Amino acid sequence: RLGLIVAACAWLIVPLLPAFNLRVLTPGQIVHDRYLYLPAAGFSLLVVTAGLDLLERFARGSISKIGCTLVVAASLVYIVVVFANQITWASDLLLYKHSVEVAPRNAAAAMNLGIALALKGYLDQGTSWLERSAQLDSENADIQFNLANAYYRKGKLPAAYQCIRRALELDPQRPQGWQMMSEIA
Repeated sequence: RLGLIVAACAWLIVPLLPAFNLRVLTPGQIVHDRYLYLPAAGFSLLVVTAGLDLLERFARGSISKIGCTLVVAASLVYIVVVFANQITWASDLLLYKHSVEVAPRNAAAAMNLGIALALKGYLDQGTSWLERSAQLDSENADIQFNLANAYYRKGKLPAAYQCIRRALELDPQRPQGWQMMSEIA
């Protein structure tokens, strides 16, 4: 069983190593959950190994019923918490609403919520979140581009022009920005 534990630990830690090098992420970049996909298998293998060990000890009588009951109760609480948190992953809109609750001063979270709201047809609310995002980070070309798009869709052409102009100042290599600039003009 020791080999299984070592393999599970390696499966848990090795795929996370790239995520620990935070210098490769751009400033303001959120560490993505995709780094947890493979380590989750290693974690699950460790949980199963620990469960098997507990069952063997319980069968031999070296662990009390109270200890086993506590482990089962803690596991059930963990399962309930995990499934309760899955609700936030049901849609982009729920996920981004949750992300601005968790990180209210994160410009990327506010931008993502604004985009999701606008795509669902809530253009006024989406624009409001995009404006908040621009207040939090006025030097982000993506935020300026998305805010310009929202203003353009609302028919606020002078505001759209100012935002797209700022987006192109920050990132002149963005072809969609130049296309939007011509549409606004």
